[in-house]
Amino acid sequence: MEKNISKVIFLDIDGVLNNFDSPEENREIIDMNMVLRLKRIVDASGAKIVLTSSWRLFFHSWQELRGERISGHYKKLMTAFEKCGLSVYGVTDELSYGPDSRPEEISEWLKNHPDIKSFVILDDSSWNWGMLSDHAVTTRRKAPSSENGWRSGLEDGNADRAIEILSNE
Repeated sequence: MEKNISKVIFLDIDGVLNNFDSPEENREIIDMNMVLRLKRIVDASGAKIVLTSSWRLFFHSWQELRGERISGHYKKLMTAFEKCGLSVYGVTDELSYGPDSRPEEISEWLKNHPDIKSFVILDDSSWNWGMLSDHAVTTRRKAPSSENGWRSGLEDGNADRAIEILSNE
């Protein structure tokens, strides 16, 4: 891993890079429009991506096997990232379960990387963010026009907000 990074995007996948609120037959495992919005955030901020999603469990296998015998979904994610020139810098450790697990995992990662000056959390869930709440961009919102009343996924407004947060060092 590179040294001296100062900005990080803590990235969930489901509900951020896809819309899992849409009917199953219309779902894309990875929506390239959402990946391109993520790329816009990375390009504007210079931030590195750290996976917080359960998809992180495949990260080390992907590095070791370069896509051989890896989950088809994760392979689609990495292929989309490679097409856009994106890469995963690292992953958070799985520490616990429950409503505080993701905030705890991010806090622990930040504690182990004291050089981070700015970070944003892209997630579709409303975790108990606590002191991290000013850094969280939630990608799930009410959408009366959708079948279940919800819509998720990274939109332009989310990307703009993430860039704004990352600009505040």
